Amino acid sequence: MGRVYALTGRIAEGIALIAGSVKEAESKNAALAHPLRLAWLAEAHLAAGEYEHAWHRAEEAIALSRRYKEKGQEVWTLHLLGEIATRRDPADVEGAERLYRQAMTAADALGMRPAIAHCRLSLGELQVRAKHWDAARKHLEGAAALFRCMGMASLQERAEGKLRGPSG
Repeated sequence: MGRVYALTGRIAEGIALIAGSVKEAESKNAALAHPLRLAWLAEAHLAAGEYEHAWHRAEEAIALSRRYKEKGQEVWTLHLLGEIATRRDPADVEGAERLYRQAMTAADALGMRPAIAHCRLSLGELQVRAKHWDAARKHLEGAAALFRCMGMASLQERAEGKLRGPSG
């Protein structure tokens, strides 16, 4: 519920719920799904514009996902770290690109097509901001194609909109 709140604008409530869940799990040494809880908390802090809190929690999540060999969660957390790097002020474009590429490589090894598509979309959007049009087009076309194959119409439209430019 906390994640839904955070992603739909009720950020403070979302952070409070997720932080409570994290605290309770830590007090009980509950390892199961803990990297996911930490990633959700990082995502909520990102939504609040609290980049340092987001980064710290995402780093905790990545460390635990690696410790517990939760490879899928590691992929999504690498992507989340890329999102945080992108939104910081100033943006860490090189760091974000490196993180998205790491996530994409790991996702490819696991056959995680939705994660690959998200990474390509994020890379494409990053390249658009950097005005690297050829690289942007390559990633956005790849993302749109993957989203189309998976029937993810809204994300396909987002990628295609970026391909059309600022008016798209």
